[in-house]
Amino acid sequence: MALEISPDDAWLLTQCGDHYKRVGEYEAAIDCLNEAKSLGEERIALSAIADVYAMQGDYDRAMKQYRSIPGAKEDVRIRTAIADNLRRSRRFADAKEEYKALVDDGFQTERAIPGLAEI
Repeated sequence: MALEISPDDAWLLTQCGDHYKRVGEYEAAIDCLNEAKSLGEERIALSAIADVYAMQGDYDRAMKQYRSIPGAKEDVRIRTAIADNLRRSRRFADAKEEYKALVDDGFQTERAIPGLAEI
């Protein structure tokens, strides 16, 4: 395995964590991503860990994680992920508010408009 050759490669750990996330090995994903975070891939690792929480249905924990990411308020992808998790957790009024804020801030992304339509 590549990690045996280069166990301190933050990018490789991030990729490994993403693979584990996609195949449902959530604890292994979080372990790899936390290691990647400690080696300098903080922003990507934190976001991917939040994705894991969302995939597990722990939307509140996912949103807390997303909000902890430096620069989250200015990042359209993170704000959209928060809005999506609000919708998934059936907090429709809050999701609608966040999607509308994205549009009002000029981020008419491929998720903001459909997100509004799904509420």
